[in-house]
Amino acid sequence: MGAPASYFIEVWTEYGIGMCIFFLRFFARATVVGIRNFQYDDYFALLGMVLWTIDNSLIDVMGKHGSFVGLNEQTAAALDEKTVKSYTIGSKALFVAWITYVSMIWCMKAVLLGLYNRITLGLWQHRLIKIMAVSCGITYIAFLLTHFLHCLPIQKNWQVKPYAGDACTLTTPNYLVVVTTNVLTDLGILSIPLPLLWAVKIPIHRKLIIAMLLCSGIFVICAAILRAVFSVGNIGDLSNAALWVSRETFTSSIATSIPAIKPLFSKHSWINSSRGKSSSNKNSRGLTFPWSKSGGNTTATLTSRMGNGYELSNVGKGKTTLGMKPLSDQGSEEYIMGRVRDEVDRGEAINKKIEVQVTHEYPGEGKQDSAITSAESISSIGEEAKSNETGSRWR
Repeated sequence: MGAPASYFIEVWTEYGIGMCIFFLRFFARATVVGIRNFQYDDYFALLGMVLWTIDNSLIDVMGKHGSFVGLNEQTAAALDEKTVKSYTIGSKALFVAWITYVSMIWCMKAVLLGLYNRITLGLWQHRLIKIMAVSCGITYIAFLLTHFLHCLPIQKNWQVKPYAGDACTLTTPNYLVVVTTNVLTDLGILSIPLPLLWAVKIPIHRKLIIAMLLCSGIFVICAAILRAVFSVGNIGDLSNAALWVSRETFTSSIATSIPAIKPLFSKHSWINSSRGKSSSNKNSRGLTFPWSKSGGNTTATLTSRMGNGYELSNVGKGKTTLGMKPLSDQGSEEYIMGRVRDEVDRGEAINKKIEVQVTHEYPGEGKQDSAITSAESISSIGEEAKSNETGSRWR
């Protein structure tokens, strides 16, 4: 009646390794940006950990008690009451496990969307984030409707005796809906960072590394397809399907955590994170760009290949500013191609005069100094970006 020992060993081994990856992810994020600076993707990752724990516990219950999957009218009628009660428990666990499994996978999609939301802020690709977020929400609801409505009344989803029928025990509609919506949404999410990688001018080996970090969803797609193929191909074997669910969630946990873990192994991440925390209360300065969208919140990175890159951020409504905050305290591989008026070939130095307007902000006092204007020349952008207590505006 119960699953073999190898079933439980694989399920809990993958869970244990996956949890270690998650904890390493949170340690990396806490080290690099600080717990107070956690973003939506971090909280979705935490929710994913909880859902995976529940799902694995339910898979364990199914393995120990069995379920009505694989029965027919004759075999169900021949079961004794003790076996019926055990199968009922396992079948109820199976019904809930479908929900926790899909919820966990969709949380991992939200983790990737949260990452892409940060690196596309101010770019046209940022609209795709909203589109894909809505798409993920709709497809999740579509699964729930399929899960709850494919077999009615609802108690037939764990009815062992008399036999509830193949439509209720095999849950074929669930497999088809999940694999279709899962793959389509993953492909949509993957389409977000690819245009950025195509446009950015960096060495090909760095482009490949970033592609592996940002396009980790490819591995999740492969795992989802394999799970559907092997589960539907042997749909009467619940142990086989449960093992493939464990493998897919394991793959998802690793693929979505790697981008957050990567900065932990950057040679400057430890020093920069400490420096970022100690300098978080310094005065801020801003540069106004005339081509920024009115009311938009634009954040971009000039380059993270510089020792001290700078981040484009929004101050106030209706103008985009260049907050002179060193990116090194983020220690991240999040590249953002902002809107640049003139395209500059790699290695070419440019010199421009800028009109400087300074606004000092003093934390805790809410006071601002009056604006001061001057002129300055910037040379060799891409080598260094200097901050002289000023913000600037391109002519």
